[in-house]
Amino acid sequence: MINCVNKNTYNLLFSDYHNLPQIDQGSYENEMAYYTIDYFTKLKEKNKGKKNFFNNKLINLNKISFNKKTKQYIYRNKNLLITFNKLSDCFNDMEVIKELTSEKRYHKCHIKSVNISSNFKKSKIVTGYATIGNEKFLHSVVEYESYGQNFILDWTINLKITKEQYIKLTDFEEITSLNSEEILDELKIFNSNINLKVFLLFRDELIKDMQKNSHIFNINQEKKLIKKKN
Repeated sequence: MINCVNKNTYNLLFSDYHNLPQIDQGSYENEMAYYTIDYFTKLKEKNKGKKNFFNNKLINLNKISFNKKTKQYIYRNKNLLITFNKLSDCFNDMEVIKELTSEKRYHKCHIKSVNISSNFKKSKIVTGYATIGNEKFLHSVVEYESYGQNFILDWTINLKITKEQYIKLTDFEEITSLNSEEILDELKIFNSNINLKVFLLFRDELIKDMQKNSHIFNINQEKKLIKKKN
């Protein structure tokens, strides 16, 4: 059993996919754009003209420039153009910035999306599948609206980007979109006794079950109050 779910069922529902058939793979151009941006957003300063190997791929940082008028970075390669900003530029907390610009940001998409969502009004936590090259993986990001545009915040790549551009870059397929304020309140009820990935995908079903068995949760709440009084 994994998080109270049969192991085979869990793997079927939550597994990432590697070595996808060629027909299901993302384009090579998008894959190179993704890894170039991923590498670039870890750098404190751009080493212009320098080429580097990252994830066994040759990264050319000359494909990224900065537009002073729009204050956005631009990745340009032939017909592919991606405009973006660094998510770390949205924060003043040096610990947050330090993590976002390091290897420590990886493998935390679900929890970090929940954590940072409260910084952006009326935001949503969106979970779905991203496809990069021959890999397809379950992923969570934050979505919010600003000046009539929907933006995506991706912690693991330190990225702030329009939703349209994000889908273009990652072939993102949305599964669930949940109000961040409601989620934060609901997670308090579950008292961290639930796998976050499971919750983000099956929140509606879990809340319905909780409402059907509300007396169980009430009993648990009473026990907590008794412990606090003692």
